[in-house]
Order: sequence, then structure tokens, then C-alpha cells
Amino acid sequence: MDSGASFLASPYKDLMKNFKTRNFGKVRLVDDEALEIAGMGDINLRTSIDTIWTLKDVIYIPRLKKMLISIDILDVQGYRVTFSDDQWKVVKGNLFVVHVWKKGTLYMVELPTKEVNSVSNDVGHSSTLWHQRLGHMSKKGMKILVSKGTIPELKDVQVSFYEPCVFGK
Repeated sequence: MDSGASFLASPYKDLMKNFKTRNFGKVRLVDDEALEIAGMGDINLRTSIDTIWTLKDVIYIPRLKKMLISIDILDVQGYRVTFSDDQWKVVKGNLFVVHVWKKGTLYMVELPTKEVNSVSNDVGHSSTLWHQRLGHMSKKGMKILVSKGTIPELKDVQVSFYEPCVFGK
């Protein structure tokens, strides 16, 4: 997470989809080192709350040490980013995307780097996803909706401990 970055950047080409190879120029780091931008693509990340977070137009910088996520670019792409009570939250619409606790003086985002091949497989049947879609409705409330057939895609409500919801209330 970088409040000073003006782009999304990654050294992980293997995670990128829709990759475009070409010389995009160079980027200069705070220590004045210039690194080559070797391409651009999208990255699908599985978050700690088991949703898929798609970062669009991520530049590929092979010599970069860590991934950079620009707060400004997230804002441009329609995400709401908040920092409060030693927590960092990213929300899009009514859905939590990422929730991170502060470690020392940094908000370190630790997302699994496993490749995600599809973001559309069976997501309509997830209790957690429906919990988010419904504004973090209680398990009891969701069971009532399921019993009335309001959510036909959901057959059973299995919402386990959901840290962003519990600590956000």
C-alpha cells in the first residue's frame, strides 16, 4: 500500500492476465534508482476474506521488490479506502475487498499469490459473498431470506467468524 504511488505495480509477471509486453518507459524510485517498466496486465488476488480482488492495469517492473498498490488509483477505479483505529479497509460498493490491521507503522497487505484462473466460478452460491452483498446481514436474517426463497442461489447459510464485520461494528 503506497499513498505516494501514482500507479499499481508488481514484480510478479506470472500473476498477470491480459499481459501486454512493450516498453512503457522507466519509473524512478524515491532513492533515484530508475527501473524499467516491461509490460502491463491485470492481477486477480484471493483476499483473506476469500473474495477475488482484480487489480486492473498493473505495470510490470521486474526489479521491483514488492507489489505497490496506489491509494489514488484505487480511488480512480471506484474503491473506497479508509484508515481508522489502526485498520485499513478497501470497499467497493457494499463489498469489503480487503481489511488489514496496522503492524508497527505500516499497513502490510498479505494476500495469497496463488494464481486465480477464474473469478466467475460458482460465486453466486457463497454465504460469505451474500453476507457482504446484503450489507453484512446477520446469519439469522440471511436464514430467513433463504427460507422465503429470496436468494434462490443460496441453499444453506454458512457464515463463519468474519473479522471485518465483527470489528467494524
